[in-house]
Amino acid sequence: RNSDSGYIYYPRDNVARRDNIISPIEVQELTGLSRTTICRLERDGKFPNRVPLTSSNTGWRLTDVQEWLRTK
Repeated sequence: RNSDSGYIYYPRDNVARRDNIISPIEVQELTGLSRTTICRLERDGKFPNRVPLTSSNTGWRLTDVQEWLRTK
């Protein structure tokens, strides 16, 4: 972890990510929902919005997903 920038290096992914941003696969694992269901719920305003990470990559704030799970 590089504490100055707030990023953690994930060797498996070969990327640095903010501590609290999780990938689509991690969202699926946490929620037990399929990618299609997550997209539908997000579109309908019933799931937290994605956070753009790069021009072709998005993620979700872990705290948003955890809060959604608590209120579900």
